[in-house]
Amino acid sequence: KWGNDIFVNNKKVCGILTESVINAETKKLEFAVLGVGINLTEPKSGFPEDIKNIAGAVFSEEKAFIKEKFVVEFLNEFYKIYKNLNSTEFMQEYKEKCFCIGKEISVISGDTVRRGTAISIDENARLLVKFSDNHEEFISSGEISIKI
Repeated sequence: KWGNDIFVNNKKVCGILTESVINAETKKLEFAVLGVGINLTEPKSGFPEDIKNIAGAVFSEEKAFIKEKFVVEFLNEFYKIYKNLNSTEFMQEYKEKCFCIGKEISVISGDTVRRGTAISIDENARLLVKFSDNHEEFISSGEISIKI
């Protein structure tokens, strides 16, 4: 889950959920389902108390046709990357904008929590973490918590 959130001004404005099936024999992706939730603007009544300190919005105020324009641009950009998915051209920008690099994090896997520092991202979009015992490990799934 660590690579599926987008932050603006240290607040989460987007979450991405994915589900996929890998063929056990060929080890190839059979299909994937993608869901994206984006806070374009803050709710009129504000964010709920339990998330108001961590949730943000892309825009400070709602403007005419903002949703439609945003969706069109989002889908155009998504398609550019999707049709060239075998290319890793987008990875450099992804690495440069990755919010967690250099930050102290907790890696959460089930009931286990390990603390460390997010170091880098490799060409396969795996997060390199240096744990408190100086052991380094690439992670490709799971959840992280960032100390802001």
